[in-house]
Amino acid sequence: MATGGILLSLRPSTHPFASRPLALLLAATVTVLGCRAREAPSPDASAPTNGAPPAASSAPAETAEARQPAPPTPRREPPPGPVATVAAPATPAAPLAPCTPPEVLQLGPTTAPAEATIVVLHGFGTTAADMERVARALMSASSRLAVLIPDGCDAADGHPRGRQWWSRARSADRSAAMSYAGARVSRLVTAELERRRLPRDRVAWAGFSQGAMLAQWMAVHGSPTPVAAISFSGRLDDDSPVGPPVGTPVLLVHGARDTMVPFAEAARSEATLTLRGAKVERLDRPTMGHAIDDDSLRAAIAFLTRTLRAP
Repeated sequence: MATGGILLSLRPSTHPFASRPLALLLAATVTVLGCRAREAPSPDASAPTNGAPPAASSAPAETAEARQPAPPTPRREPPPGPVATVAAPATPAAPLAPCTPPEVLQLGPTTAPAEATIVVLHGFGTTAADMERVARALMSASSRLAVLIPDGCDAADGHPRGRQWWSRARSADRSAAMSYAGARVSRLVTAELERRRLPRDRVAWAGFSQGAMLAQWMAVHGSPTPVAAISFSGRLDDDSPVGPPVGTPVLLVHGARDTMVPFAEAARSEATLTLRGAKVERLDRPTMGHAIDDDSLRAAIAFLTRTLRAP
């Protein structure tokens, strides 16, 4: 169990940490587009290597109390729900199915136009609302940072109230499944950025669990090259040919007690990303499981602040 203040159960080397209090991290304006936020569904435990998201309650209308940094109560992951057997998997070469999330949350600067955008992706079986606290914290990296938090493209296997970016039941080829999901999400985000008139040339990605896997994939394949990528408890499945060095700054945060996405995946991701030219930093959390704690957030904020200021 993590020893920090906020332990986000989403219902998701040594590193310098930022010292600012978390109470300052929550000052932002949120625009909720689409359907209203729903109660976070039960996370999935059916795929130990896919990452079941921690669960945090959906964000209510903001009040003085809601702006305080009191953490939600962590919850244990329930047993897995049933996973339907489906037909042959889609591949990246197949026509892309549209990604039509029920809602997309947008947080934005209140005093000036945005100069950069960060896309925050939730884990399996949860929704955009479950990542709002994390997104609000990351916004403190810059007063001119806009945030998009989309729901996953599809209803989650066995958890119809939650969302997923791809289905493990559709393919045993994890690299192909991730590539297909990455292409769908890229198309969705490109359209959303254009529609909302948000910066498209300076985009960062952050995610937890299944969302973190996509954030790592975007660090390699995102176009234009992302200004940064932050992965909380993720991994990278990518057997595509190694191309020119990407140069994306990447922060990998992982708990040594993670039983959903094993801690060893952090070293594998670091090696894969480094081979492809990413500039990788790691924060290993010795007492943390499959979660995001205070120190993880502080490190992510400090990392994002530095990368956004870089020329």
